[in-house]
Amino acid sequence: MRARRLRDAGRLHLKRARELADYALSGNLLEASIGVAAINSLLEVDASHATEVNAAQVLAERGRGRTVALVATSPSSPACARRSASCGSSSSGQPRESILPRKRPT
Repeated sequence: MRARRLRDAGRLHLKRARELADYALSGNLLEASIGVAAINSLLEVDASHATEVNAAQVLAERGRGRTVALVATSPSSPACARRSASCGSSSSGQPRESILPRKRPT
């Protein structure tokens, strides 16, 4: 599959959030992802309903025996890899070795 070009690449920072939100309707997966991120950035969050949690702990509990992907560098990546069936992380667009599936526990 050939990668599509990103509309207005290099000029996205000049756009209003509403303009970027329209990208969510694009047939280009990268543009649609940017659009959804723009929509998320516009959502108001009521901090009184928020709870502080340890993300590594949540990944360990909910990811046990499952395939887990981290799309960022994270200090919890090694713990995730030890507890899940397979775990990969990438922040540079280049998957790390841990992205390769490990044998599932029997």
